[in-house]
This record gives sequence, C-alpha cells and structure tokens, in this order.
Amino acid sequence: MSQFEPISDKLVCLPVEQNEVSDGGIILPQIDDQKTLTAKVIVAGKGFWAAPGLFIETSCKEGDLVVYQRFAAQVMEYDGKDYHIIQERDVLTRIKK
Repeated sequence: MSQFEPISDKLVCLPVEQNEVSDGGIILPQIDDQKTLTAKVIVAGKGFWAAPGLFIETSCKEGDLVVYQRFAAQVMEYDGKDYHIIQERDVLTRIKK
C-alpha cells in the first residue's frame, strides 16, 4: 500500500533510468535536457469532475510505465527518493509490457 493519496487526476511516479544503449546496439549519449521522461506509476488519483455530473476516471494505474514531457512533472523528495507528480493529461503514452 502506498503512503501517497494523489488528488484528482494526479499520478505519483518514480522515474525510470533511460537506456544508454539502444535496442540496435547504438550507444546513446546522456543528455541532461531530454524532451521526455519515462516513469513507473506508483499510485494514481481517482479522476476529476469535468462538468456537473461528468466524472472522468483516471486510466493510468499502479505499475504502468508512462512517457511524459520533462517539464510536466513536479518533483517531490520523500524518504530519500525523488518522485514525479504529473497530471494524467500530461502523459504522452503508456508503454506496453
């Protein structure tokens, strides 16, 4: 059970290390200003009210691997780890396992 309880459509995520070698064997330089980030969803909020009587549930769930833009996250340090808090609308895609 998570110690976090995100509000609305927020996702609490742990960043995932980017691959330094591509699937084809090409060595990728470590770029500090990458345009997107990958993270694992630790816990997701329930959703948000878009209009009176219209509740939109969060589609991302615990364990999902997501890609989002770098500046979409609010970084929070807790218990020695950096967590990224993002809104679900800032997720570009989920990565299928």
